[in-house]
Amino acid sequence: MDTVRAERSSLDGWRHTAGDVVEHLLRVAAQVSTELARRLRPTSLSPSAFAVLLHLADAPGGRLQPCTLADRLSVSRPSMCGLIDGLQNKGLVARTPHSRDGRRVLVELSTAGRRLLDQHRAAYDALLDTLLDD
Repeated sequence: MDTVRAERSSLDGWRHTAGDVVEHLLRVAAQVSTELARRLRPTSLSPSAFAVLLHLADAPGGRLQPCTLADRLSVSRPSMCGLIDGLQNKGLVARTPHSRDGRRVLVELSTAGRRLLDQHRAAYDALLDTLLDD
């Protein structure tokens, strides 16, 4: 987290090109991801898997199609299927048939997934608050 603060202060006081700003944002995003991965290590979840849980918890009705999750997380559909498979194998999400289209499925949090998210969401929110505080 000190690295993120150093990144912020390194941009103070000088004019920035669009490239400078993009480079800075990418560097900070990588640092946030690294810190989040460190904090999630006890859960055995990756930041991407945790993001799936967050999106499901915040979705209207608590369910989303895998393709919607892939779009929201900017990952390929096969990658999202792999993330969902891993979460389902851990008992954290469930796939349910789509009510109007039998070819589609919806993904929703299981009770265990909701419990895990509830246990770690406050720490995640605090991490974001700390990083965005300045």
